[in-house]
Amino acid sequence: MNYYGTDLDCAGHFFWKLEEDVIHSRKSNFDDFPFNPETLPLQQKKGFYNRNGFVGFYNIGGYSICAIEGSCYDKRPGSRSIFFIKEQLTNDQLVERIMSIPIAEKIINQMPFNIKFK
Repeated sequence: MNYYGTDLDCAGHFFWKLEEDVIHSRKSNFDDFPFNPETLPLQQKKGFYNRNGFVGFYNIGGYSICAIEGSCYDKRPGSRSIFFIKEQLTNDQLVERIMSIPIAEKIINQMPFNIKFK
């Protein structure tokens, strides 16, 4: 599982690889993917900003993406937590996969707001 967002204890958005209980720095840049995680989740209506907990699901270029507005650490407006995998999954399958990885579940559980997966 890949992740674009903050670590559990520092601000700033970076690319990460999530494996079991470990978060690894991933040497990636925006050109490595067919989407820009900084543009996700897509705003459905203009004028809605900082809707922490809002979730958008996307399938772009062979990637299944769960984009959460907000962060497990960074409280600044515009923070985001993007989980993605190069595999075609349904929204439910993607949430199940995210929550099956202990470090990803820890990221979700540390968010100081409710996540609205549905």
